[in-house]
Amino acid sequence: MPRNKRLMHKTNISVILPTYNGARFLKETLESFASQLLPINQLVCSDDSSDDDTVAIINDFANTVSFEVICLNHKRDGVTANYLNALASVKGDLILVADQDDVWLDNKTELVVQAMSDSRISLISHDCLLVDDTLSSLGRTLRGSKDQSKVLSSNLNTASEEKNLEIFLRGKIPLLAHTLAFRSELISTLLNKPENIDDWWFEEWVSCIALTHGRLELLKEHLVLYRQHGNQTSGGFENSPPQPFKIASGIRKYDSRIEKINYCAELIKDDDKRYRRFQSLSEYSCFLKNANLA
Repeated sequence: MPRNKRLMHKTNISVILPTYNGARFLKETLESFASQLLPINQLVCSDDSSDDDTVAIINDFANTVSFEVICLNHKRDGVTANYLNALASVKGDLILVADQDDVWLDNKTELVVQAMSDSRISLISHDCLLVDDTLSSLGRTLRGSKDQSKVLSSNLNTASEEKNLEIFLRGKIPLLAHTLAFRSELISTLLNKPENIDDWWFEEWVSCIALTHGRLELLKEHLVLYRQHGNQTSGGFENSPPQPFKIASGIRKYDSRIEKINYCAELIKDDDKRYRRFQSLSEYSCFLKNANLA
């Protein structure tokens, strides 16, 4: 058996899915999980007190598939908290993040697991095709186009260790939650989210912690049909959260970004190789400060 096939066979895949009043599109989303060429092993849903048929749809789906499906109740207190509530119950080696109204292409898990065969990589993000509520293409991807995605992926994936991190920090890469995959070794740190830095979106929190462990890898392929519609509770393209460390004016915003860098660096201060990547960011910090004061 070829090496990459052997790795895929051994990889235990968990999917986390936060939900809230998602009944309208949820069946299609769930069915796309079940249709993966490389099967998933576990689906953990965390529901933010939906008052529609969301939970019933998940429970019905659980009776039709061979993998484990868990549906947790969650007191409504924000999207990030809902993601973390699901994350606390995963069993897999590799965690993929999903949204309740998107549709996965059937080769998503296969391509993500293949990319994760490189032990230097701690975080994967793929592109996604923007579609309307009927799944008709809107003519662009999250990164702009297939060609733009190819260039962006190539530039980041071939960069040095320090440059890989700096490109991410400069905030020009759209890393929405449903494009992410990461290893289970991050879970304990992710669940210990500090209260004193309270403005981290889930995707930013995961990305920053993952990059204390290794590299970010961008897949050029779009692996999700990313629905754009008026009832989205999070992640709509026009209302997407600010990308990690995107430059903005204001002393507090500058200070917050530096706090985050320092927090992540402190986590790995006893690991010289990993810590060195964050020590190399003095140039970026100067850039951020100058942009803030301009």
